[in-house]
Amino acid sequence: MNAQKHTRGAQDGRGGFTIVELLMALLLVSMLLTSIAVAMRASLDSYQQNQNAAAVNQASRTLAMRVQRELRQAEAVDYTVGDNKIVITPPANANGLQEIIYDYDTGQKQLTYSLHYTDTGKNTTTTLFDSSTEVTLSGFYITYNVMQNGEGLWCTQRVVCTTYYTIDGQTSPLVFTASPRRNLTY
Repeated sequence: MNAQKHTRGAQDGRGGFTIVELLMALLLVSMLLTSIAVAMRASLDSYQQNQNAAAVNQASRTLAMRVQRELRQAEAVDYTVGDNKIVITPPANANGLQEIIYDYDTGQKQLTYSLHYTDTGKNTTTTLFDSSTEVTLSGFYITYNVMQNGEGLWCTQRVVCTTYYTIDGQTSPLVFTASPRRNLTY
């Protein structure tokens, strides 16, 4: 007789989930969704960190390659200009380029690149890094190794450049060196 009542109740639509079963199902679904959200957030954070690392890597490599190329080709490098500036005398050329200057303003955290020609109307100054660029150059320090050449004149033997790049509050250092390949005059 009990079997008949049980069957009749199921046919009447009284079978189903209890409130406790529904709450347990909601709890399990919310835990699953929370774990998915945490995993997605970690993935997005990792992606952003990789993007920042790539931006710093690109900016630092571009600057290092440019400075190294110009130092290696230099006729002379002035070692008396201080530790935030590089003044390069390029080899004589048909364009009349007389001087290349990298100048870092520590207060503004700005690196400028200037080309000075015999015809001053062609002079240009470009800002390579400042506070508006994605990657900020937060430090630019130059050390000059000097020696006497065969004629007894002091000249730059090697330039060591220490740079610090900042993006999203994280700073990454880069140190690179270059040696002029020509007989220097100073």
